[in-house]
Amino acid sequence: MRQIALSYISQPEQVLQLMSVGIVVAGFLVSLATWHGEMRLRRVLYILGLGGTSAAATLGQMGWLVVEDWNGPGLSIAFLVSVTSYLAAGYLSGILSIARSRDIKEDRSVAWLGIVPFANLYLFFAAGQNASAMPSRRPAWQRFLADPLLILLSLILFAVPNAVATMIERDVATRTGFADSGGSLAEEIAHGLSADLPMRIDEITQLVEISARDQGLMYVYEVETDRAGFVEGFERNLLELFCGDGGLSDFFTFGLEVDVVYRRASDGARLLDLAITPQTCAGL
Repeated sequence: MRQIALSYISQPEQVLQLMSVGIVVAGFLVSLATWHGEMRLRRVLYILGLGGTSAAATLGQMGWLVVEDWNGPGLSIAFLVSVTSYLAAGYLSGILSIARSRDIKEDRSVAWLGIVPFANLYLFFAAGQNASAMPSRRPAWQRFLADPLLILLSLILFAVPNAVATMIERDVATRTGFADSGGSLAEEIAHGLSADLPMRIDEITQLVEISARDQGLMYVYEVETDRAGFVEGFERNLLELFCGDGGLSDFFTFGLEVDVVYRRASDGARLLDLAITPQTCAGL
């Protein structure tokens, strides 16, 4: 599940938007197929209901903001809550559209318009046949005070989720290092870190390459073994260095593991391969 969640959140913004819309549409279609209630809604209450549904769906995305360790179960939970909230929003929108259709046409015939952009404006503005929608049957305070206030509340409910969603997208983008170029998370990180290469580490070692590899990174170091200072059998010392605070283990937070390669500078021969994973670091 964690890998699915990582793959989901690492998608470009446009792809994430399409996926969320697809989940909402799926929930809407399920409600059309399964909901058979007799509820009716006049225009103002329909708009208010959609605003509330939109706000509730956005609350379901707040889980991304509280995930601290993206290598733990929190990421999977946030993913499940996110998808479920979109499904629920679609399902509730379908119920509201059915209720609005019953108020307008006395049946479900135009409920499907609720999921079609621009066409759904018909449900917003069409006069209902329900007696509760007839101005002559409703008190003046409802028409001239309550209804405008409900419309204002609906607009707020529609606007606030958009602002919150933007905040969530920026937070996730910052924490994953994700950019709009469409590359994977590992590719984006590798691209950003490679700008300063090659980097001299000490008198005999330099970092020459950082590249993406599957769902992780590969660091390549070159060592001048013909110079004094190179010590054979230094694997454990390197593991302790890379697994310590501020080392390569920091990438575990983003669900990435790191392969470290040491090769001889003179001929490129591999001297050491290290897999920096949560398991290897836990074994120290």
